[in-house]
Amino acid sequence: NVSADSLDLEATNGSITQGPDSSLAVVTGPTDLVAGTDITLPGENSLSGSVAATGRNINISAISDLTIDATASADLTLTVAGNLSANIAVGGTSTLSTTGGGLLSVDGSTQNLIVRGSGETRLGQVDVEGDLDVESEGPLDDEQGLTGNAHVDKAIAVDPITVVTETVVQSQSVSTVAVSDGPSGSLSFTSMDSVDQGSNSFGFD
Repeated sequence: NVSADSLDLEATNGSITQGPDSSLAVVTGPTDLVAGTDITLPGENSLSGSVAATGRNINISAISDLTIDATASADLTLTVAGNLSANIAVGGTSTLSTTGGGLLSVDGSTQNLIVRGSGETRLGQVDVEGDLDVESEGPLDDEQGLTGNAHVDKAIAVDPITVVTETVVQSQSVSTVAVSDGPSGSLSFTSMDSVDQGSNSFGFD
């Protein structure tokens, strides 16, 4: 187990790997990780300061809040038992998840994006070139709009409504839902309680 005020690790031609049953605690300062290949930190880590990670495949778990700038040429996996704020630049698939009701927010770019939010989920300015797969147990906020060819593969859970479509991102309190570029141009709602259109409008481009 390692505890430090700040951490700077660089493996220019190799990997950064955490041993079995080990943990990493960075108390106050930043954590900078650079690897020529993979960064694998799956333990019960506590990274209190900001984290910057650059590598091929990056896999980081944390038992507390995590604020990270991650650059991965292949895939990125972040698993956080708290709040997660991620700014990403990923060539492959990004898989982001929280437990314990933490806020999950993401900005940046990735080929594919998988989000599993245990609380509120905020999608900032996210450029998703391929597939978008989002499940949020709390409110979902598409703050600035997705770019690229993103589409929803699975249900987006926004209490009390679950939205199931090909190409829509639905905010909990949004007044307008637009569906564009879908193969059928259809919009379907499956409600866990009730659905009331009210003064909302549904636009199909």
